[in-house]
Amino acid sequence: MRGTEQFFATHGHRVLSRSAYMNFLDRARSRIASHTILVLHGGGNFGDLYPVHQNFWEEIVRRFPTIEL
Repeated sequence: MRGTEQFFATHGHRVLSRSAYMNFLDRARSRIASHTILVLHGGGNFGDLYPVHQNFWEEIVRRFPTIEL
């Protein structure tokens, strides 16, 4: 995650919010505009070995089909 944060800082990207899978969907719907870019940081937990996280990623794609990921 530190590398990701450094990348944003180096390239002048403004982070609007940071969330975890347990609170993102409740907070995000009203705050995400169509031009927003979502960065999903897996941290190694992508795939079916981690069903909670994988289901979260899939739900993001379903709820925000026009947002760039």
